[in-house]
Amino acid sequence: MKIVTRISCIILTTCFFQAAAAQMKYGLINTKGEVILDPMFDEIGHFSGGLAPFRKGNKWGFIDRTGAVKIKPTWDDVSIFSKGFSEVREGDYENGKWGLIDLTGKIILEPKWESLYYHNKDSIRVERNHKYGMIDIHGNEVIPHQWDDLTCFHKGLCVVKKKDGTSEKWGAINKDGKIVIKLQWDRQFSFEEGIAAVEKDGKHGLIDKKGNRISELNWDKIDYPSEGLIAVEKDGKWGFVDTTGKLVIGFKWDKAEAFSEGFSAVQKNGKYGFIDKTGKVISDLVWDNVRSFQNGLARVRKGDDETGTWGVINEKGRVVVIPQWKIIYSFENGLATALQGNAENAKWGVIDRTGAIVIKPQWCFMDYKSVEGLYLVMGGDWKNEKWGHVDPTGKIIIAPQWGASDRFKNGLAPVRIGDPKKGKYGFINKEGIVVGELKWDSIGVFNRGICVVGLRTNEKTEKVSP
Repeated sequence: MKIVTRISCIILTTCFFQAAAAQMKYGLINTKGEVILDPMFDEIGHFSGGLAPFRKGNKWGFIDRTGAVKIKPTWDDVSIFSKGFSEVREGDYENGKWGLIDLTGKIILEPKWESLYYHNKDSIRVERNHKYGMIDIHGNEVIPHQWDDLTCFHKGLCVVKKKDGTSEKWGAINKDGKIVIKLQWDRQFSFEEGIAAVEKDGKHGLIDKKGNRISELNWDKIDYPSEGLIAVEKDGKWGFVDTTGKLVIGFKWDKAEAFSEGFSAVQKNGKYGFIDKTGKVISDLVWDNVRSFQNGLARVRKGDDETGTWGVINEKGRVVVIPQWKIIYSFENGLATALQGNAENAKWGVIDRTGAIVIKPQWCFMDYKSVEGLYLVMGGDWKNEKWGHVDPTGKIIIAPQWGASDRFKNGLAPVRIGDPKKGKYGFINKEGIVVGELKWDSIGVFNRGICVVGLRTNEKTEKVSP
């Protein structure tokens, strides 16, 4: 089993906006827009533990928040630091070996493993000759390399898999490597609330942490525990059992979702409603689609995906927002973003918990929640995008004028002037004032006052004003 390249995932979080594909060099700026590190590296990752990975050519190292190189670029792949350590690879993706370094760059575990995952100092998952085991921070073997798969320890147990020809069986071991749950299951899920679901010959049941069956293998499908109950399917119908395996709600539903805030969404004959933990229907099955309860409200839809409209019900099943909205997002601080109209003239606005319109539907796009007291909105149309920000009353704070923008974070929002191919990026504050310069071809998001920025190579920097 090969580990997915570590930094390829991380870079996506640092490159927030980027012009059309081009060769870039990356550097750092602070919240004043001042350049801390001139663009010089081929990639810069996410800061963690005070250091960020960077790539120069084909090699990775680490810089600090001033841009100073703290660990020279000598590795072929790295992870961000976690709990003071970084997983590092020496060699190519197919045949390279993984090891572990500390924040000073000191090699703690020599790179000799086919894969390595650091969980804690006493539990490091490693692969050798396509078999998995565990070692400690000193390299001492904790669990022998004999397993075809294994999880990290959780509350003293590690779920393991062993292959035998074409078949494979799952069980669990303790920290001494002793098998405490016999390898007999075709599949074993992780423990939740002291129990785990298991599967054998297509049937599911429950076991405790000693491997004792607390239910027979009676069910065709099983969900994870939620609020003390577990949705299970038998002969095409869903019901609920408790964590002892006792049937609490009978098998009568075509579908059943996990409980949320004391209610489960259920379906029968193509229609949805809600039940409580006794199985009592609190909302008649009259809806064509629903979302789980959040903050005492659930969104419900009348009609199909194309022409249906959404409304909202309360915990008593009463309609508090009449279904008339194309989309309603979840409520945040008593407000929800909602879309009204068809594809040609649909506009976004905001409603409260009673359905009263707080912000008139007028925007081509609106973020699903306000962040730092502002909603991101788009005026114009999708061929002529104009981005800005409004407050929860609908008052325009940042006039829609930018070719691109996003949420505020720590008082700053990214913006673009010009088109996606040749436009320039920078940041504005909540007064709409540009902080620093609009000159970057790529910008990330601020992390404790530092942001990754990029410039195309072989291109002179141009200052652009809105």
